[in-house]
Amino acid sequence: MALFSAGDDETLRIWDLNEKAKPHVIQDRLQRWGQVTCLKWISAGSSENGELICFGTGRGLVILYQWSKDLVSKIRAFQIVVLTSDVV
Repeated sequence: MALFSAGDDETLRIWDLNEKAKPHVIQDRLQRWGQVTCLKWISAGSSENGELICFGTGRGLVILYQWSKDLVSKIRAFQIVVLTSDVV
């Protein structure tokens, strides 16, 4: 069983509740993310495929990782662009 946490420190932590060990930390070493503002765990349907972790950042990125007990690997990062109009 795992617990995922994230926040203003610009990191995502994966806590293995069965092992009671230090969490696995995912972070952007170049500090491009900004704070992690939302997090979604997506079950891949079978344990052999791992699980998906999707999270959004304060700088408009949506990042997708694949997680399994033995491996965490980045799949993709997306830049979200919001267009606004001053037309009333």
